[in-house]
Amino acid sequence: MSAADAFRATEARVRASYGLEAREQWIDVADPAVRVRVQVSGEGPPVVFLNGIGSPGIGLAPLVERIAGCQLLIVDLPGHGLAPPYPWSGAPVRDLAVGVLSGLLDGLGLPSASLVANSLGGMFALWLALDPSDQVSSIVLVGEPGIALPGARGNAVMGALTTPGLGRLAQWGMTRPAPRRSVRNGLAQTMGQAAAAHLSGRAGCRGMAAWH
Repeated sequence: MSAADAFRATEARVRASYGLEAREQWIDVADPAVRVRVQVSGEGPPVVFLNGIGSPGIGLAPLVERIAGCQLLIVDLPGHGLAPPYPWSGAPVRDLAVGVLSGLLDGLGLPSASLVANSLGGMFALWLALDPSDQVSSIVLVGEPGIALPGARGNAVMGALTTPGLGRLAQWGMTRPAPRRSVRNGLAQTMGQAAAAHLSGRAGCRGMAAWH
């Protein structure tokens, strides 16, 4: 079984455990040129779920299943879940992030949407909300929203990962399976102890988490 097949099988188990049915949709964003994966469930006002760094969109399933009467769109940002990676270079990251989310909403045919976002996704969501495009109707932040706001600082570990040598080592490490305890400790910092406690199995940081 390929890694992609194994990941889809894990997603299917997670969706089943939370009673979610979803169809897969791919959005090709023009500027920057990236592909974003979305799982769409339900009908009604759109609510877009944005994953945190190193986590797949399906990791937000415990929140998704609590929302009724809406169209629920679970996003795998570039380089997460099954979405192809992107180097995030050639322009300021903030501009690239706004371009990705703005292009995603355009590709979904949504003039505006509510966003539920964790960590990296929260940082991207706040940047889009500060953009004059008016594409964000509301935001719910789950855990730390990265360093989107003035005066916010990343922690020492995340800062070290931006250095060339450690950064390449970290990228390699994110493709390797990680012990459950390590994944739980990492998730507890961004999503809280309660969410981390529900993690089971083994996981790779690049979105191979098995949540149930």
